[in-house]
Amino acid sequence: MVQKDSAVRPWKVVSSKTLIKDQWIYLRADCCQRADGSIVEPFYIQEAPDSVCVLALTLDGMVVVTNEYRHGAASVISGLPGGVVDSSDADPQSAAVRELLEETGYRGDQIVCVGYTYANAARQTNTIHHYLVENAVKIMEQRLDDNEEISVSLHSLETVRDPGFLKQSSSVACLYLALAYLQHTPFRRDYDVPSLGAK
Repeated sequence: MVQKDSAVRPWKVVSSKTLIKDQWIYLRADCCQRADGSIVEPFYIQEAPDSVCVLALTLDGMVVVTNEYRHGAASVISGLPGGVVDSSDADPQSAAVRELLEETGYRGDQIVCVGYTYANAARQTNTIHHYLVENAVKIMEQRLDDNEEISVSLHSLETVRDPGFLKQSSSVACLYLALAYLQHTPFRRDYDVPSLGAK
């Protein structure tokens, strides 16, 4: 009996049509061909710039949290600072430093990338770069965009790790990637790092 090749292969884009493109959204409809020759259309893709998410810890280990109305969820939710990597940013790390400062007024003296995730691998093209910032201190007032309304609060790592405290998937991913990094670095810290296990 001949064993069929079960490897999953990328689709081939046969054609693509732009449906809407402005400063806020870029949506296209692709006609795709699978490896077995079957056609999938239309398959909608949103092109989007990369973004960043930041877990910022103060000198005593408190997490800098943003509270913002999210119209998609129609509610005010707590999350971690972050935003889009602008064309003026040298790289995602520069964007992380800028977004943290603009949204919260905080800046740290140590920053490390703890990983990346796809925003929505099925439908979107962008990547989210996750950063941990330590020894964060407030050095200025917020500098928000015209359409932003954000309050800032400080919470313990234990509180932020409570199920349901963070509801934005990028914030949850950033938290756990940062916790994994903190648990596997040898540096002495003046605060406790909670375990990754279930509470």
